[in-house]
Amino acid sequence: MAAPLTLAVFWRWGRIDNKLTAHYHSQHKPAPLIESPRYVPDKDVGIVVCTVDPLLVFQSCLHTWLPNEPLELLTVTRGPQEACIRALIESAGLPREEQQKIRLLTAARKSKRGQLACGIRAAQGAIIATADNHIAWPPTFLRHMLPCFEDAHVGAACPPIGVHIPAERRSADAITPWEAAAARTAFRCNPALEAAYAAARRRGGAGCSQALPRCTARRSRVTSASSTPTPTTTGSAATSSRSATTRTSPADCSATAGSSLSRPCRRAR
Repeated sequence: MAAPLTLAVFWRWGRIDNKLTAHYHSQHKPAPLIESPRYVPDKDVGIVVCTVDPLLVFQSCLHTWLPNEPLELLTVTRGPQEACIRALIESAGLPREEQQKIRLLTAARKSKRGQLACGIRAAQGAIIATADNHIAWPPTFLRHMLPCFEDAHVGAACPPIGVHIPAERRSADAITPWEAAAARTAFRCNPALEAAYAAARRRGGAGCSQALPRCTARRSRVTSASSTPTPTTTGSAATSSRSATTRTSPADCSATAGSSLSRPCRRAR
């Protein structure tokens, strides 16, 4: 008797959850584009990418981040991988004006936390956008994300996510059940996230600690930009540095000298 009752409870729970998700999803309103935005990519956005041993897809991703016209692109790695990352950047075939926006930094410790701290301290823009080294962005990604920050209460924003399936694996004979399940999960999470944002906004915003290393954020609202062309990503975010104070030691970060791709890190104030 216990097993059927348990299954019935879970079935009912799922039905209620689906109805609530559908209700709040219908109320979700993405941040609209405006004619005179407060923030623009080439003046306000610094992209921070942490990498240690990237695949060749890293070069393809460079060709999707830089067409968004950011102020800068900070690539943070470890000292032993510096030469490899530099070679990948220089052989990516980027236009000269785009390559000049790249700064290659090295973190003292091998950790995502330490690398992010290094990049965030060195960033010059008012908005920090983060991406993993296998994330591809559509060309208007930043332009559609920045309107979220027109609301002074917004401290972080995230886009819908998508999965890129190579043409050679779009076959039942090639793709594995695990790949199919992971792609399905990624595609299904977007409506649920949009419903969560709508529910949080209806309740006056949600308190959050931003996904920045060793930082504290004032009580702020998390929002989304579903009007953003979907990046093929498993996790990227844009965060406003105005609502966070990093607490990192200068020893966490060092920069290589004597190269146009390197600049000294500075401590965030």
